[in-house]
Amino acid sequence: MVAHLLRMPLYYYDQHHSESVRSLFTNDLFVVEKTLTDRFSNYVYYLVLGIVTIGAMLWLNVQFALVLITVTEH
Repeated sequence: MVAHLLRMPLYYYDQHHSESVRSLFTNDLFVVEKTLTDRFSNYVYYLVLGIVTIGAMLWLNVQFALVLITVTEH
């Protein structure tokens, strides 16, 4: 992002206030950070949910759980 800002022509900075450029830069970084954070937390949540679900299925009925696990993988 910084490399892109450095390649911008000088008239761009004459036409745009530095506050607007900084605001756009900050907003873009916030959006990227939020996306990565939300995506990572969703992966962890669904991984834990899957492990707990399979564990509960095995605890309740091993044979039925194994049948369901093998059938749903296809």
